[in-house]
Amino acid sequence: KTFFSLAVVCIISQPAWGNESDRITYFGGITHKLGRGIANVCTAPLEMIRTPVLVSRKQGAIAEITVGIVQGAGNTILRELSGIIEIATFWLPVPHDFKPLLLPEFVYAHGDWGEAETNQDETQ
Repeated sequence: KTFFSLAVVCIISQPAWGNESDRITYFGGITHKLGRGIANVCTAPLEMIRTPVLVSRKQGAIAEITVGIVQGAGNTILRELSGIIEIATFWLPVPHDFKPLLLPEFVYAHGDWGEAETNQDETQ
């Protein structure tokens, strides 16, 4: 309840912008950043599946069960922390224009476990 009240006060106290589209962009940015933060906190443990799969695709099964698991644990922690940071700072346009702290911005982005760069190459 206190967090929600604080969030409402912060949003309302933002300075007025020159036109309507700037306010819509700001509102869209804060809602997307907040949603992304919540999603990353909730789905961070899926990095324990995603990362070994990616390692296996590039380096094989032995790397998957060794390197992949260790990297998956580290990526889980990073995704949790980035989600917490995005939730705590959702009203601030930081990084610039509400860009994600991690890529891909969601664990299961584009319906694939693949990395952001891989998905962009496949769609072009």
